[in-house]
Amino acid sequence: MSATQTLEDRVTKVEELTEHQNGDIAFIKEKVIFLHEANAANSAAMLRLHQEISLNGTRAKKLEESVGSLYVKVDGLEQRVDALDTK
Repeated sequence: MSATQTLEDRVTKVEELTEHQNGDIAFIKEKVIFLHEANAANSAAMLRLHQEISLNGTRAKKLEESVGSLYVKVDGLEQRVDALDTK
């Protein structure tokens, strides 16, 4: 085997390794893009969830304020009951 042949073999091996590494890099880039997109989707979903929780909290507070007190009939007598009283 000549020195030229050995050099050509080495160059071929380096080219093959480079091609393989470029393929790996492209694969990793695709995965990173996918993860960024998934993270953005999760962030948007989390934001919507927080907004819904906040809205539900506001609705609950308004309901609590509007109820204030209830009138119930006990043994035919109407009686005021504080809606927030937990006794």
